Amino acid sequence: MWSIVDPKIASVHGSAQIKSIAMGKTQLICRDHKNYNNWDAIDVEVAQINQLSWVEEQIEIKARPAALPGN
Repeated sequence: MWSIVDPKIASVHGSAQIKSIAMGKTQLICRDHKNYNNWDAIDVEVAQINQLSWVEEQIEIKARPAALPGN
């Protein structure tokens, strides 16, 4: 079972899918529905993003000769 301490900051749905609502800090609580005393919390911070960019990364590896076409 998932819940958010401050629903004015974020909401949680399904399998801990978190949606931001406003900037701030709150906690995501995970609680065992069979043992309510078994729980833990994760800090969540919603911050303003000024810029978002993707950096493409390429990695080249040597193929084993047996993996090359014609071998």
